[in-house]
Amino acid sequence: HGAEVVSDPERQELGRFLRATRALPRGALVLREATPLLRVQGGASRRPLPASVASAAGRLRAAGLYVPEASGALAIVRRDAPDGESQDAMFVRAVLHFNSFAAGPGGRDQVVFTTLSRANHSCAPNCIADGDEGTLRAVRDIEQGEAITVSYLDEASLLFSRRRRRAELMHRWSFHCECTRCASRIDDTRRFRRCTAPECDGDLIVEEEASEGTPTRPGRVTLRCAKCSQPAEEAQAKELLRAEAAAAGHMAIAMSGEMEEVDEGQELLRCYRFARVHPTHNIALELAHEFSFPDPVPAKQALLTGLEAVLPDFPCQLKVDTHSILADFLAARGELDAARTNIKEAAAVA
Repeated sequence: HGAEVVSDPERQELGRFLRATRALPRGALVLREATPLLRVQGGASRRPLPASVASAAGRLRAAGLYVPEASGALAIVRRDAPDGESQDAMFVRAVLHFNSFAAGPGGRDQVVFTTLSRANHSCAPNCIADGDEGTLRAVRDIEQGEAITVSYLDEASLLFSRRRRRAELMHRWSFHCECTRCASRIDDTRRFRRCTAPECDGDLIVEEEASEGTPTRPGRVTLRCAKCSQPAEEAQAKELLRAEAAAAGHMAIAMSGEMEEVDEGQELLRCYRFARVHPTHNIALELAHEFSFPDPVPAKQALLTGLEAVLPDFPCQLKVDTHSILADFLAARGELDAARTNIKEAAAVA
């Protein structure tokens, strides 16, 4: 094994987690666990858990996996459970919520492992998990002693703004993320075109200063070039942030699902006016991923550009799927060479 289970007295909020026992190169098998503690076909839905699943409570307790005594996420798990469910069944639900990996066709099953399930979250993970194979594999070089991390969020959610990622993680798992991306003053998903410095074509990226006395709340916002580090002029920054807020509002309305198709299209069009100017901003990437608006080919191409800007060299399934979908659209339009290129790009993601 390339990882061990440890704890850090100075970081008790991390619980018992995985740490690399040696230097691990990109692509290395970090850990393999052949037999899961529990596998639930179809996942723990709102239907009553089968007796065979509920009976796993004893061995899950013995494994000592993380389940908070009380939290907002745990309250949601209990709220959504069927009435009259036993304490053992409720405990199994909690273990599945906080410790499971997706597996099976379409990722509909949930699996829990004694050791793999100790991997903590990062919005810049150094490993990916395979719930069917019971493996963790390095997606970049990992130093000896470095924490082994995976993403609890799906790959599209890793393109959300820092504030939105943190809100999602707090809602679903009741923790405030302090990974390298979230702890940075730079929000690498809020990207604007373009730097006005002579001979510079870099993106302007949001830099937030923590408010004095409240380090987890954003303070003054600066836009700074990712290439030359020059800050944007105050008037330019103010206008870009105003446009961002307006576009975010249009996206929220379109995502609400409460609008007629024509009205939703108008909101998406307003959002697109921002997205076409700032194609690697998280709003543009969400528009491309969720709606393929206004045309699927440039939308998927924009999504791939954004993935490379925000998550460079990360071998995510979203890249594979996007290249494959793009290849189908291009082939249907008769652009066969471009379609073949995307098929090769999909196969090269590893």
